[in-house]
Amino acid sequence: MHTRLIFFFTYLLLSFCYLPALRAQSDDEMAQVFEWKFSMTSPDASFSPLEEGSGWEETSTEAKVICMANPIPYQRMADDLQALGSEDGQKILEKKALEIGGKPGLLILLEFLPMAGEDTGATYSLMYVCPYDERISLLINAQYPKTEHDRLYSKLLAAFATVRKINP
Repeated sequence: MHTRLIFFFTYLLLSFCYLPALRAQSDDEMAQVFEWKFSMTSPDASFSPLEEGSGWEETSTEAKVICMANPIPYQRMADDLQALGSEDGQKILEKKALEIGGKPGLLILLEFLPMAGEDTGATYSLMYVCPYDERISLLINAQYPKTEHDRLYSKLLAAFATVRKINP
């Protein structure tokens, strides 16, 4: 299940990487955006920092929350995510404009069903994309078991509001 989620978000991220570069920045400047690191408050005391930084994980449930910057204007990224539809094994439960931490953005809640033969439950993915500036978007993503939704949903949104860039 986690491999499928990682593949989905890697595909999503890479599809944005191959969009034409904005004329205001060089390719090198655009690539540096992917190296940015972020801090955010832990969603819950049971979460510990990810080794790679820019996120948290709860080992008992395998829940994770991360933040990354993308060198894509918010409107383009939001339009692409608005076009996202349900597919086999993936169902969109919620898609709405939402302001978190004073930043308007797009919130999407996806449900991933276990693949045939897997002995796991359904997994949720909560994505929030918002503008960092006119050229760069932030993507905050949380993955957690469906069974933990009632406990984690509002805590994750509160953590999303605390995201801050920590490196130049």
